[in-house]
Amino acid sequence: MMASARIRHLALILPLLLALGACSSMKPTAYAPVTAKSEYGYKDQKLDDDTWRVTVSGNSRTERDLVENQLLYRAAEIALANGADGFVVLERDVERDVKYQTRYDPYYAYPYGGFWGYRPVYDPFGARLYPPGFGTGYGFGGYSAGIGMVFAPPARAETRSITKYTAYAEVRLYQGSGPVGEGATYDARQVIAELGGRVNKPAPGKS
Repeated sequence: MMASARIRHLALILPLLLALGACSSMKPTAYAPVTAKSEYGYKDQKLDDDTWRVTVSGNSRTERDLVENQLLYRAAEIALANGADGFVVLERDVERDVKYQTRYDPYYAYPYGGFWGYRPVYDPFGARLYPPGFGTGYGFGGYSAGIGMVFAPPARAETRSITKYTAYAEVRLYQGSGPVGEGATYDARQVIAELGGRVNKPAPGKS
């Protein structure tokens, strides 16, 4: 492969390799509010004096258990911040979003020069590389151009699923003993104590 061809090949696959590196370095969603820079984290809405809606969104590296722990932890923080002793979960749900991504091995067709989304094909008569289905080049009898049957190395692809979880809850705060018959009841201080080390809090000074 000529030097210029190698440079073009690297220029095409370099953004892809950088994207792969970014994905591999992604960490589970930290316990932090949703911001303009990040769609992942928690957010809440006050519905009335005692009722709140809490939502926690996780990225593709965040397990369902972590999303649900952050949801309960946030509800407990809201309860204590409003002078309540605990909260009742009136409604609760977890949404599972699954997408599939197919990746092609950028080096599998080498030295044919294959990369994601495009595979040149080899014309044995012209001994040249062409885009699929069309080619020009020098054959045994001279220069030729046209559309015809071409041969390409097989593509190697891997399909993987990308799963993200979003948890929702509507909670009602209470003081004193928890109400009976309204839903699952949680003591806010107990939730903070038990889940404090399991909600992936960011390191001090980081968000």
